[in-house]
Order: sequence, then C-alpha cells, then structure tokens
Amino acid sequence: MPSRLASSQIYLIDNPAVLSDTQARIALALIAAVIGVVWAVRRRFT
Repeated sequence: MPSRLASSQIYLIDNPAVLSDTQARIALALIAAVIGVVWAVRRRFT
C-alpha cells in the first residue's frame, strides 16, 4: 500500500496537467484521509 500511494503521488507530480482543480482537491483529500487513518491506527496499537 505505501508503494502504491508513493507511485500515485509520483504520477500526480509528474503529470500536473492531467489534474483539474476538483481532481486535485479530491486527490489531496484522499491522501489526507489515508494518512489520518494510518496515524490513528498506529497510535491505537502502539
């Protein structure tokens, strides 16, 4: 999963023209949600 997220981030960085404004906001929201979930899970189990 981390490698998948990293590759998608690299894709977004390498191809900024593909993203419209709303797509960029959705992508940022999804990344933030994933980070939040991972952080919460790590905090709960450590």
